[in-house]
Amino acid sequence: DIILTVVTNDAAMEAIFFDSDDNLFKEATGKLFINCATLSPAMHIKLEHKAAEVNAQTLEGCMASSITQAREGTLYLMIGGKREVFESAKDLLDDLSINLRFVGEAGRAAQVKALVNMVMNINTAALAEGLGAGVTAFRGGRGVVDEAHELGLSSVAAYELWDETDVLIGIGSRCEMPALRWSGMTDAADRIGGDRKLIRIEIEAEELLQLVPDVGIVGDAALATRALVDALSGQTIVSAGRRGALATAKQRAAEKIAAVQPHISYLQVLRAVLPTDGILVKDICQTGFTSYFGYPVHRPRTYLTSGYQGNLGFALPTALGAKVGCPDAPVVCITGDGGFMFAAQELSTAAQHGIALVTVVFNNGAYGNVRRDQMTRFDGRVIASDLPKIDYLQLAEAQGVAGERVNSPAALQTALKSAIDADAPRLIEVLVDRSEEVSPWPFIVPNRA
Repeated sequence: DIILTVVTNDAAMEAIFFDSDDNLFKEATGKLFINCATLSPAMHIKLEHKAAEVNAQTLEGCMASSITQAREGTLYLMIGGKREVFESAKDLLDDLSINLRFVGEAGRAAQVKALVNMVMNINTAALAEGLGAGVTAFRGGRGVVDEAHELGLSSVAAYELWDETDVLIGIGSRCEMPALRWSGMTDAADRIGGDRKLIRIEIEAEELLQLVPDVGIVGDAALATRALVDALSGQTIVSAGRRGALATAKQRAAEKIAAVQPHISYLQVLRAVLPTDGILVKDICQTGFTSYFGYPVHRPRTYLTSGYQGNLGFALPTALGAKVGCPDAPVVCITGDGGFMFAAQELSTAAQHGIALVTVVFNNGAYGNVRRDQMTRFDGRVIASDLPKIDYLQLAEAQGVAGERVNSPAALQTALKSAIDADAPRLIEVLVDRSEEVSPWPFIVPNRA
């Protein structure tokens, strides 16, 4: 028998292979387990050793592919383990993949995949350096180039440069900002506007049909960007004033977004307190929306969002997972009072398991976006968007989590430092007067009528 496993992390593998009551290694004689999750090298080695004890076999199968490719058997697959086990399963692995590579002993494929991810970040930065091009992302790709770097741009700074942009390179991106948001969300065209040229790098060919590029490159982002970097080698492309234009755009953007109060001030506190490897998980709330452009991101995978789906209530459960997965990094969840109540009961999970997550609830007493739209677009007919008064500190304390209430950026800074230093689950409620909130949306959809 051949069994393929795909789970979330090392802890999940421990549960299905090493649980004392029931696990996959029971009665596993003669079975081959191909483990396709993103796991640590040590876990793959542990699995191989345990399999040998019960006369079973394992292979690690790291995938650099999309869900559609998995369904269609067109995976990019790297295999680690014993060579003879790989050869015995090669026919099946060939059927599952279009690019199959044996990379060595157990744990080696995980190491190679981690290296590929790192190389992608390095190659993106190198490509930007070679072109003198600014690098921006809306949500998921932020931090690939440090936004403190002269080439790292917030989405607002990037928009400042959009009118003079002649070529856009999209790397694993829907290009949602330039193709949709910067045109006012009114035209979901299959091409970007104007005389600009679009180059897209995608691992899935079908994606190139959604937004049609002038040049489409199907391949792994790390390899494709490396190829572009090599092609640029020895060429002088950067114009003398290009970096100055980027600096000017960043300065103009900073001056403009300073008006989005009080959220910019609160985000400045969060950025000042969290180290570069600290993780911010944002929910759908006014501070969260503002963080798209008002919270500089310095490292990949340190800014987590619900992405294109925009799920209200996403942040708290996700932040718990982030803290469990990265126990040595400070993790802060920011959420509104509406989104917080989708999963407020998970504070008890944090208390029960000692998950040192800091949850910051920005309480404006409403579903802020809905209420603003009702006021501005529906003649003030407010329906079901005001929220009841809840004592969130009592709610937290009832679940074993200490809390603190603040009403200014300075007070948040003190409370946040204390909460992180406590190394225990904490809740901070930030009282926000919604009558003083400035909408972030003119910077997210700048041309909306």
